[in-house]
Amino acid sequence: MYNLIKSDFYKLRHSRAFKNSLIIIIFIIAWNMKLYFTKSNKIYIFHDFLGNKEVGFTINNFINRSNPKVIEFFNTAIGFIPVVQIVIISLVVVFIINEYYNGTIKNIVSYGHKRMYIYMSKLIVSSLSIFIILFILTFGQVAIGIIFTKCSVNSYEIIKMIKMLITIWLVFTAMSSIYILFSVIIRNKSVVISLGILSMFLCLIYIKFICNLLNNYYKYIPTYMLLDILNIYSNSSAIKLLASNSIVIILITSIIGIAVFERQDIK
Repeated sequence: MYNLIKSDFYKLRHSRAFKNSLIIIIFIIAWNMKLYFTKSNKIYIFHDFLGNKEVGFTINNFINRSNPKVIEFFNTAIGFIPVVQIVIISLVVVFIINEYYNGTIKNIVSYGHKRMYIYMSKLIVSSLSIFIILFILTFGQVAIGIIFTKCSVNSYEIIKMIKMLITIWLVFTAMSSIYILFSVIIRNKSVVISLGILSMFLCLIYIKFICNLLNNYYKYIPTYMLLDILNIYSNSSAIKLLASNSIVIILITSIIGIAVFERQDIK
């Protein structure tokens, strides 16, 4: 399985989709700094209220621009999560389905590798690539913010940011696990990417309607987990719940995906 992971990571790392993803992330970091220096107002993206709770994404949110906090640069990077979500959906789906198109999966299976290991390798490598993207986005933004504003950083903020990065990574891994499952079942890039982006926008545009429709079950949808991410900074139990829900989603979708992949006729 180690060789499968090593091979998959090499292919993904050198793929055009991954390189384009990094370019988009670098652009987001640069755009955030431009907003910091040229705009004084904060910008809301898919912002709403669920009861008394504020949800959504906020960028360029600095309390005191003459003395910004490191955590504020981290938060403004997280504000672009909807864009990152599209990037990750596209990256994962293209990575998986291209393996079907070019016959790579067929060849790997014919070499005698267990299908379960093949599937798990795709999931692990996808998760690793997601972590790299999120790390560059958040801590890259923090590093650039420190360089240009000379703001200070303390160990408490670093620990806080690491916890949030890991939580967001788990949520995105859960999301990628869902789209790996869809990719294995449907095996059509355009269809899966379109469904992923459409469902994301529907969830974000009709926040109240869908949350009321699903009652408390909306908390198990990764998009809504991300909507609530900035509200749980100081709530360790909420962070643990979000992480555990993500792990449950990963396990369930992986079991289903492996079962489908084991019985699939690969041509």
